[in-house]
Amino acid sequence: MAVARGGGGQGGQMPPPKLLGGGQIGDLPPPPPKIERGNGHAGGPDGCLVSGGVGVGAKTMMDGRLKGAQKGHSLLKKKADALQLRFRMILGNIIETKVLMGDVMKEAAFSLAETKFACGDVNQVVLQNVTKAQIKVRSRKDNVAGVNLPVFEHYQDGSDTFELAGLARGGQQVARLKKNYAKAIKNDG
Repeated sequence: MAVARGGGGQGGQMPPPKLLGGGQIGDLPPPPPKIERGNGHAGGPDGCLVSGGVGVGAKTMMDGRLKGAQKGHSLLKKKADALQLRFRMILGNIIETKVLMGDVMKEAAFSLAETKFACGDVNQVVLQNVTKAQIKVRSRKDNVAGVNLPVFEHYQDGSDTFELAGLARGGQQVARLKKNYAKAIKNDG
């Protein structure tokens, strides 16, 4: 007993599949022939193509892109090196200043204790009579490889208004106190 498959009742035989264009599978056209221009080198007889089917213009463009990328990479490398050098210099200054500040602040605090012992508490007198800061900070930008880095500098504005402080008693201790704290503020490392 034969079972009929497919449509049309043709005794179990299936019709061949149809293609979109209406032809059969065996009716496919052969692939187009590969066209090769030139002799496989840039600037062949017709100068259009090079080996692998890449045009001369495309190769020139890719070479230009490669050179541009290499130049950009080298510029960024130089910039990174300059910033790294500056960072190491700043870090060295910070470490040196930090080590020095321990001794400077210890000396300044000790001179404050000496002054308090000799003159009494002069802090309140100074704080009540001060009008403006004597030492100020100026900020500017330093350009390192196209990057603006802030640089802070101190400067003295005006004269010492407490020049005669401690004249009655403890003048030497007050003078030493002013000198030690000015040294602590101005310590650049």
